[in-house]
Amino acid sequence: MKFAVDYKMALYVFVVGCVCIGIRMAMSPSLPLVLELAVGAGLCLVSVGLTVWEIIGDLGFFYGFAENWNGYGIVNSGFIAGMSAFFFSREWQLGIAIVVLLSVFTMIERLCIRYAVSLVKKTHKSHNG
Repeated sequence: MKFAVDYKMALYVFVVGCVCIGIRMAMSPSLPLVLELAVGAGLCLVSVGLTVWEIIGDLGFFYGFAENWNGYGIVNSGFIAGMSAFFFSREWQLGIAIVVLLSVFTMIERLCIRYAVSLVKKTHKSHNG
């Protein structure tokens, strides 16, 4: 298991987040703040769960795509994290700051989860082997 910083996923979060902010600014939806924060936080939690699953399963970057959509439905933890920017940002300046934070947190999160998974596997191996 590698412990390198995952710049590729962080860049993906940044790109998806910027696109989502652009869509948000074009649509200008008026959603209640509590709903925006709840959905954004929920998507972040789903992203963390997917990250754990991706790392434990040693899945590739684009492991999941919708075959019935001719491969255009690419989803991974970075995509979900980037989507949360749509709900966290009401104006584009704040949105860019949030996307930068999401990207940095993605790098830290993936590094920590990789380390924790390797510790669990190492402990499991030493007890069984």
